[in-house]
Amino acid sequence: MVKSSSRGRNRVIHTPNALQHDHSKTRPRLRSHVIPDAEVIEDIPQRERISLIPILRKSFEGKYLWHSTKTLKEVDLVRAALVGKTPVGVSMVRMLNERAGYIYYVAVLPKYRNKGIGGRLLDDGLRLVAQKGARDALAVIPEGNISSERLFLSRGFTKKIFADLSAAFGRKNAIMMYRTMFVSWGEAVYMKELDSYAKS
Repeated sequence: MVKSSSRGRNRVIHTPNALQHDHSKTRPRLRSHVIPDAEVIEDIPQRERISLIPILRKSFEGKYLWHSTKTLKEVDLVRAALVGKTPVGVSMVRMLNERAGYIYYVAVLPKYRNKGIGGRLLDDGLRLVAQKGARDALAVIPEGNISSERLFLSRGFTKKIFADLSAAFGRKNAIMMYRTMFVSWGEAVYMKELDSYAKS
């Protein structure tokens, strides 16, 4: 079963009987990714992103709430997991440079956690940066955030230090990447190669 909203967004909806893609040609759209039980992930235009703030308020506090709200308004790609028309999860993604993508935030409403939605949002973000040419994806996780660490480790991310990024991208690029990722004390950088996602 396939539906395209009145706003022209391409969506993929999964039902037990069928799985089809909307081939609407109104304008190019990012690929949507299927999640179970008639939930969908789709890109959210800037004018509609305010509807995702409640998810951030239920997921972050302090500097992370401030920064995630700021990022929501500015970042290139914002994707939402929807149940019906209700946003229940959000991811924010951008390219750091021509070969590296960055997963800023993955957040899910408490009621919908532990249902695989965060993992599907992360997989969706990895596919998007791979489609844009990234060979590696990075994320920043606060030390002690076990649930986030477990999620990213489950997708093959490994913990890195500045020397690792400097060796991979060059010292100057590594410095710029750290600044863009807003890495601060008590946070760790994780990285993953995207070979498998580039083919999906």
